[in-house]
Amino acid sequence: MNELTIVAVIRVNPEKHAVLKPLFAEMIAQTRVEDGCVRYDLHCDNQDASRYVFYETWANRDLWLAHMASAHVAAFGEAAGGMVASAEIFEMSKV
Repeated sequence: MNELTIVAVIRVNPEKHAVLKPLFAEMIAQTRVEDGCVRYDLHCDNQDASRYVFYETWANRDLWLAHMASAHVAAFGEAAGGMVASAEIFEMSKV
């Protein structure tokens, strides 16, 4: 199987930026030790602090799906409820 690249564009409610930062940090730490996680980086837009981009590389799609079903992703979703305005996830393959 080929590696899977994920680009996730997250829009946060600007007034919740400080609250979300430690939640993002915890999810990143837990994800980076998951089976199949090759790269898991979070970036913040220099021109728009409400836009974050996760850039991820997974060994394969099945392992990414396992990540998405993990307890820590669910916990992040619960904790961040109402603070994330939108999320777009793009599954990509290297050309």
